[in-house]
Amino acid sequence: MAVVLRRVRVSAKSITEARSHSEAPLLKDTQVTVQDDATRATWTLPYAAIELPANSRAAPQVPTAKPAQRPTREDFRVGDRVSFEDRHLQTRIGTIVRINQKTASVDCENEPGWRVSFGLLRHVVDL
Repeated sequence: MAVVLRRVRVSAKSITEARSHSEAPLLKDTQVTVQDDATRATWTLPYAAIELPANSRAAPQVPTAKPAQRPTREDFRVGDRVSFEDRHLQTRIGTIVRINQKTASVDCENEPGWRVSFGLLRHVVDL
């Protein structure tokens, strides 16, 4: 039994053209199906086996700024003045009276206590 290994070169343009002609499943999550136009032979290849031509490589992308991280337990202490929005989108302002494992117990004026996730809390700065 002889095994023939060939290097396959596929351009992004040929994949786009093949998809526009509605050929049967061409792109999948982990592999691509390539069809030879002359012989109509098909090969299913993992993406790692495809070598793009040198001139088709895109310019390296500049990393974008990461979005601000959500506050965590370490960002808050008992006695901190905080605000949050309740389920009715009303802004509540209160003081942290207890730090739990996943939430903070917040005491708002003239209201029962709230247990609020740290990701929803914002520090209030008095000026």
